[in-house]
Amino acid sequence: MWLWGTGMACIAGAIVLFLIGGAVYYQLKLNQRKEGWTREEFVAEFRRLDVPEAVSGAVYDYYRRQSILRSYRVSPDDSLEEVYAASHDEIDDAALEICKKLGVELPPESVLRQWPTPLQTVRDMVLWLTWVSAHRSDDLQT
Repeated sequence: MWLWGTGMACIAGAIVLFLIGGAVYYQLKLNQRKEGWTREEFVAEFRRLDVPEAVSGAVYDYYRRQSILRSYRVSPDDSLEEVYAASHDEIDDAALEICKKLGVELPPESVLRQWPTPLQTVRDMVLWLTWVSAHRSDDLQT
């Protein structure tokens, strides 16, 4: 019984170390990249495209929080998969979380399918959220 408990503790410890190691690796990889924009530069870039500051700011803040460093900066051209190691499901979850933060209700699936490209960059996320905001289900007659 004692050996079983000790063995389980070792396994649990190994799992915790593995998870910590993964988190540290992710943060090191994320913070290695040199490029990135201040929030003001990011918002100004999208203001040129008539994107509301609430949308571009919410996206910036979401991806900024992915790093533990206060100095971390987000770039519009950051790859969601390569920079943030996000899977398709994680990108969907991020989009839903940002929509919720913005108070944006998703339009019906038939409308969502009209978006022409997959979300691959932070820029894509900003533009998609702007598009979704303009196609809210309460505004549709579909």
